[in-house]
Amino acid sequence: MARLPKPDATTAKASTRGRGRPSRISRDQLIEATLEMLAADGLEPFSMARLAARVDASPMALYTYFSGRDALLEAASETIFGQFEMGGSTGGWEPAIRAWLDGLEHLFRRWPVALKLIKWDEQLVPACVRIWLPMAHILREAGLRGERLAFATSWFGDMAMSLMVGQFRAPTCLVTDAFLGEIPPQERALAQELLDHADTDRRRAIFEHGVDATIAALRALIEE
Repeated sequence: MARLPKPDATTAKASTRGRGRPSRISRDQLIEATLEMLAADGLEPFSMARLAARVDASPMALYTYFSGRDALLEAASETIFGQFEMGGSTGGWEPAIRAWLDGLEHLFRRWPVALKLIKWDEQLVPACVRIWLPMAHILREAGLRGERLAFATSWFGDMAMSLMVGQFRAPTCLVTDAFLGEIPPQERALAQELLDHADTDRRRAIFEHGVDATIAALRALIEE
């Protein structure tokens, strides 16, 4: 009876893997898959087990590269926020802060998932320092120091994020045909007026108005 050839070490090692499972997965592949999952489903349902299923790997294989969920999310945020850039400007703090906002908008336009990665567990991710420090430098050069600088940085950062969320979310319609009949008769004329213009996408106009209003408020804070 003919004997089967004895498998060499490489063949034997390969045979221990599950069929259809890739022999190797890289750190970059895990980060890329993480970003895709976050973009599709958000942050809350994300887990190492779900990521392992997506890339067809065992959950333990992921821990070769990351100590856990938080470490993986931090790496994903570093990938995105590390690409933040702001153009040059001249003429004082106002053109500089507008350039910072333009850089922030460009980043979120390229990576909408960053809006979901900016914080988790109610804490800003460490990678946000890459974004916030240039803005703090601008405000410091405008003359703010100490508590006023800390307040302005926190407040302006919150306002900037609100502007970005409004810019990239789906347009909101305050009134729809379905609810028009439920509105008290004395309010229907006003509701109908809003409904008549409900199809207009005002996100860009609202964003630009918000930028102007926020910078005006920041100017008042600096000049106090």
